[in-house]
Amino acid sequence: MQDVLELLFVFFLGLISPGPDFAVVSARASQYGRRAGVWTALGIASGVWILVFACCFGLQSIFTTYPELTSYMQFFGALFLGYLGLKALFKSQHLQSSAPTQLGLSNKHWLTGLLTNVTNAKAILFISGVLSQKSEYLQTIDHVLLITGLITVGTFIWFSGIALLFSMRGGSSIRKLQVYVPKVMGVFLLYLAVTFFVSSGFFR
Repeated sequence: MQDVLELLFVFFLGLISPGPDFAVVSARASQYGRRAGVWTALGIASGVWILVFACCFGLQSIFTTYPELTSYMQFFGALFLGYLGLKALFKSQHLQSSAPTQLGLSNKHWLTGLLTNVTNAKAILFISGVLSQKSEYLQTIDHVLLITGLITVGTFIWFSGIALLFSMRGGSSIRKLQVYVPKVMGVFLLYLAVTFFVSSGFFR
């Protein structure tokens, strides 16, 4: 149990650190509403499930054997974050959607969250680094499923809370804030895209 608590604590510290996931969820929730933010949070949680499960079964060794994959991941992750940043900056706020297209929009927000997470090479390295510290605990499938499930559920709860916070309805001050949040997060996403691009060394 101590091993589980230590892993969850370290992941929680990484979870609450501002990064692409936080920026995307807050921007989507402010721009498109609570439903979009929660679906984006679900996409991020799905991405975390994939990464944690993959890292438990040798994803780290693949990146160690082929280090150039890290550069490719950072490069394409930077392109995707740049696209999201520009979209958040220049697309107008649209909180209401017609019912017939609601499912399609939900899938789109889910996919955005998923891709934000699985194309983040730094998230992969962080997850694999943390799990490697407790590799002796993750030798059985029940331990792997327990850790993966707890981290995934915790991720969804955290980012759903972020989505609810940034999609709150209220007076004029809250509405003004919801207009500016996507712009601020768009700039932050562009900044992250530039840093990911530089650190990738793709054109060296």
